[in-house]
Amino acid sequence: MKKDALTLLSRPGLLPPAHQAAIADGDTAGARCALKCPELRTLRHALLGLTDTRTPKAIRHPFSAMLTLIVYGLICGAQDVKAIWQKCAPLDHYQRRAIGLTRRNKKTGLLTMPGYGALNDIVNRIDPVELARALNAWLVENSDLLPKTLALDGKSIGAKGRLGGIVTLCFHATGQPLAQRTYSGKKDDCELPVAQRLLDKDAASQLQGALVTGDALDAQKKRPSSSTATAATTC
Repeated sequence: MKKDALTLLSRPGLLPPAHQAAIADGDTAGARCALKCPELRTLRHALLGLTDTRTPKAIRHPFSAMLTLIVYGLICGAQDVKAIWQKCAPLDHYQRRAIGLTRRNKKTGLLTMPGYGALNDIVNRIDPVELARALNAWLVENSDLLPKTLALDGKSIGAKGRLGGIVTLCFHATGQPLAQRTYSGKKDDCELPVAQRLLDKDAASQLQGALVTGDALDAQKKRPSSSTATAATTC
């Protein structure tokens, strides 16, 4: 595998010319994020109600627009703030307007992107529970437009999960999350029980007839009682 495989797989845009023949018109398989302007607008609207803790003097861009950029970057496969900033930089004028950016370049009149420092500051101010609820509601509302093949996986921050992490249920075809939950890494608040609660509560209404894949950790016999999905595991 190439050293930059993750970057190549998660990079928005077209596939190399040699591989484009396999993609039909309108197919989004060549881009990790398939959000168009209408979807970007609905995502921004879903994030309008989140609490902005910035001081008035520090506000340069709308809070909902900053949150939308962060979520967009994560959907595109970004793993840190720098990667989020790099994923958002290629957005065109129409996408920036759909996201809700308002500041313009004085010379060109085009909408300008927030800098890395601004995004990094916002990340440290987000209420993860509030954001997860808003995203879950948005994803459920738009779930009828997406396939029913889902992947369940957890990622820890470090120290073998003791510093906490996040469990995500996402669509195979796009990598777009359907539901997410954070965990602290403690005995009763670690990846397995949190993944089970996510399936049993947050995403239960969306699992009818779905195929959910997960790693060996999720192959234990104890499963959420009300889950209606067909479970499959991959190692």
